[in-house]
Amino acid sequence: MNSNADISNRPDYDHVIQDIADYVVNFKVSSEEALDTARNCLMDTFGCGLLALRFPECTKHLGPIVQGTLVPNGARVPGTSQSLDQIKAAWVDGSALRTYRHAPNSGFRKSWAAGDATSRAVRLADMSRRGEMGIPSALTAPQWVFYDVSFSKTNQDQVFKPHAERQFSFSQEYGTYVMENILFKTSFPAEFHGQTAAEASVILHPEVKDRLADIEKNVIRTHESAIRIISKTGVFANAADRDHCLQYMVAVPLVFGGVTTEHYEDDFHKAHAIIDELREKMEVVEDKPRKWDKTKMLSDVDLILELTLPTLVIELKRCIHNRVEIFVIFLLRGLLKIKLI
Repeated sequence: MNSNADISNRPDYDHVIQDIADYVVNFKVSSEEALDTARNCLMDTFGCGLLALRFPECTKHLGPIVQGTLVPNGARVPGTSQSLDQIKAAWVDGSALRTYRHAPNSGFRKSWAAGDATSRAVRLADMSRRGEMGIPSALTAPQWVFYDVSFSKTNQDQVFKPHAERQFSFSQEYGTYVMENILFKTSFPAEFHGQTAAEASVILHPEVKDRLADIEKNVIRTHESAIRIISKTGVFANAADRDHCLQYMVAVPLVFGGVTTEHYEDDFHKAHAIIDELREKMEVVEDKPRKWDKTKMLSDVDLILELTLPTLVIELKRCIHNRVEIFVIFLLRGLLKIKLI
């Protein structure tokens, strides 16, 4: 017998893969909250997609890969006359998306993670229906699979994890928890960790709008995940770089009383030097004593914003909470405005 050979006997499917398959095939959704939230998410997607047609960085990706290709039975792209194959219509992007969310590589592709995941799900579902073979131990087989290749080391320093941590762990069974705990961006087009920062700045605007040049210091106290994801300094490369910057989304409302998608564009930023002047005076501090609920991005106090003026110190506390009812009102108003309903 030759011992220099792998054993090709097919194993049973990894239990994680089997659990996911069972959930997809057998789980029955009984939660009205989950169904209502899914409906709101779909409407929000249509609204955001139609508004995105105003921006060349979005529209340049629309259309077939080969110009002029026609797909008679394809998926219609809302707001356009185009009909594409169902996978392309999901805005596929095959790169490692996480790198486009962080400095120094922040870019427009950071917003495509959901579209990328959806397109892959559509493609994999189609392959499964056509009888494509599965890979039973795609997670656990030694050397060549996901756990060994992509899950055995820490991200930052590439140190091997303890063996017990080199596999997925689950705090609960599959169900409707994620959909029931969607956090909608009710007020501002800004990365979610910065929502209360922008809201606090809007409230502070009347107090400081005529004294911006007198501001000596602006201290933002927030939690570790906000600092890790959106706290940045330096020169911005594009609009997507700005809407993932905590300091930028604080500065703009202080000056203008609000923040819109247009406020992140290159021309707007270049035309208003006061934005960078305020950024230079900001200090972001982790508020360690506070307890943060990272599963929901909720906390007793999500952000404290302090502005020091020669004769004035303002401290404002704003809390994030799941304001679904308010979001639905804003959503319906927006859809009526663009005549989607």
